[in-house]
Parts: sequence; C-alpha cells; structure tokens
Amino acid sequence: MGRKYSFLLSVLLAVPGFILIPVPGRIVKFFYIVMMPFPGYLFSLFRLLFVRRLGIEIGRNVFIGHNVNIKGFDQLSIGNNVSLHENCYVDARGG
Repeated sequence: MGRKYSFLLSVLLAVPGFILIPVPGRIVKFFYIVMMPFPGYLFSLFRLLFVRRLGIEIGRNVFIGHNVNIKGFDQLSIGNNVSLHENCYVDARGG
C-alpha cells in the first residue's frame, strides 16, 4: 500500500474489529464477498478490516487485492509483508 497509507492502516487495524464489533461472522463474510470485485486502496482497507474481524491473524504491510477468494477463514493466518493480488484463490481448509 505504500508509506502514504501505512500509518492510517496501522491505526485502523490496531483497534480489533474497529466498526464491526456487534456484527456476526456470516454478515462480515457477506460484506467481504460484496467488496471482492472492487479495486483500489480504500476497498483493500475494507477487506483487511473484514478479514481481521473474522479472527484471522494479520501481520504488518498486508495487501488484499480485488477478487481474492478466501476459503477457510478459521484456519488462516497471514504474516508480515504479504500481498494477495487480484484473482487469487486462497484455500486454508486443508488439514
């Protein structure tokens, strides 16, 4: 995302769940799916917030592009300096 947005992103991700505290997981997954096809840094920020709300451990400097399809949110953890580019399929349901 670059240095321009890194401070804003770190502040927003420091607060667990941010705006989505009272929302159930199924609704958060629905909003993630709705935000999937939209490119841009703002929608990437929303995708990060939704993924964080689902309990996935996310490191610093993470980018989730548009049309990134994630299966198995419960078993997924994302480390530092990770970029999931557009049209990527991540399946964490395996054993």
